[in-house]
Amino acid sequence: GELFTTATRRAGFALRLVRGRGRATDSSRKKTRARMKTPDGEEPLLTSSSAEYGAASRDEVRENKNTPKLLQSSKEANSTTTTGMLFFQSFDDQHPAIFWDNFSTAMWLITDILWTENNSLAVCIAPFVVVGYAKAFFSFQGEWERYAIDLARTMALCFWILANTVWLFQELTEEKRRTRVDATFMMPYNAGVILTLLAMTVVIEPGIFLYYRSRGINCFEMNTVLKPIGNMGITFWAAKDFAWYLADEEMLREEYRWIPKVAWVIADGTIMFQLFPLFFKALQGWGIFSCFSNYASYKQKQKTFMRRFAHVIDELAMTSWAVSMTLWSFGEIFMPEDTFAQKLAKQPNYPNLRWWCGHVLIFGGFPFFVKSAMEVFMEMSCTAKSHRRRTVALDT
Repeated sequence: GELFTTATRRAGFALRLVRGRGRATDSSRKKTRARMKTPDGEEPLLTSSSAEYGAASRDEVRENKNTPKLLQSSKEANSTTTTGMLFFQSFDDQHPAIFWDNFSTAMWLITDILWTENNSLAVCIAPFVVVGYAKAFFSFQGEWERYAIDLARTMALCFWILANTVWLFQELTEEKRRTRVDATFMMPYNAGVILTLLAMTVVIEPGIFLYYRSRGINCFEMNTVLKPIGNMGITFWAAKDFAWYLADEEMLREEYRWIPKVAWVIADGTIMFQLFPLFFKALQGWGIFSCFSNYASYKQKQKTFMRRFAHVIDELAMTSWAVSMTLWSFGEIFMPEDTFAQKLAKQPNYPNLRWWCGHVLIFGGFPFFVKSAMEVFMEMSCTAKSHRRRTVALDT
């Protein structure tokens, strides 16, 4: 009797579900497919941020056995979604490395904000950045032929973050009376360790470029999964930090100290030259004024609008990050006496460039923090729902 009752209830639920889905006729489906193009006539975005990255196809994602639970559970989600879900939702085409890249970027932005005022909490967050980029690296499963550019970039990011973490520990240890941080027992940090890690970061992306050039392939034209930061972006970031450290520590002789300053100007100028066009291109592709012109395709355009807005948030965070680091490094290289750690929560009598750097990071990074936090929340929520579904299925 209980089995018959349960079977009847499930049959009734299935019948109601089929009736609800059967209301969409063939003509409505055709109209839906026709509305799958943006107002500019482009195809809908593949990822939650940009059409220019996240180029992994559906077949590639299905072949990846390490696809997050959020991507699997999104297929089972209801068709009615809120604006927040459209904004933070992961899609079938999104590679798992995108989530870990955004998570690590948010963590390091927070670390830099704390570093500007020499806050000891920065040492608690920095290790999560290395773990995040390591997860992004292993999510590609070592498929160099398919994800060579992204694998090289995540490997370079791991070395770059390690170098900056050692640099952070060194600076906080030098002021251990105020920061109460003494990391001398953890690692033999010195100038050689930092410069070696930065040098390893510098040579990774050019090595991949030369390898593909020897095979007659322009790697700059290849599709990538992670968000764009310019051609050899991490190489120039690491080169800038290399020159910054040499100039700040005054490691060269007096007659050669101009060399790292010139190298810093070239590397920093190249970073700005690549990031600002990406930011303005994201604003142009946002299409804020033309997105809702046709009310008939409001829902589809709303999805396109929110995904393009997520791309603007990503590029705003990266551009503000570059600007803030320019202010900080310029102050320590050319005005070392006037650039020191100041509390961001207080208005100093004479705010220096390092203080302004922290506030630029907060301004440009806050939308990205909210976006990343909601992505983590959606990941945890959908994973928990998927776990509950499996538990109920096993119980029945």
